[in-house]
Amino acid sequence: MEKCRAEIESTDAQMTEISDEIEKICTRRDDILEIITGTASEQFKAELKELNGREPELKGELEQLQIKKESVQLGIKKAVTARELFMNMMPLREFDDNVIPKLVERIDVVEKKAIRVVFRGGVEVEGTVEK
Repeated sequence: MEKCRAEIESTDAQMTEISDEIEKICTRRDDILEIITGTASEQFKAELKELNGREPELKGELEQLQIKKESVQLGIKKAVTARELFMNMMPLREFDDNVIPKLVERIDVVEKKAIRVVFRGGVEVEGTVEK
């Protein structure tokens, strides 16, 4: 959970940096347009072209970081939901064919006497199998 929070904080910091850079581009572009009003300079044209090219690139990066952040937040939400589900469940006294498929996504054999149960929502539990 801490790893996910750290990843979100890191993503937020990157998003802030990119947003600041986009703002600088917009400000500089406005400054250039104000300077060249009436007389166009080749130097300003080149800088303006570079700024216009960099802005969409940064906006794309910002969008990707937002998607990444939302994905991590969704993973946290799934883990919390699964944890709450298990904490509020009454212990099963007997095998229930209806409940198990709703909870368990799959069961993997890890070793000869060990299995991994993957629950819906992504929570994994490993254990040994007794005879």
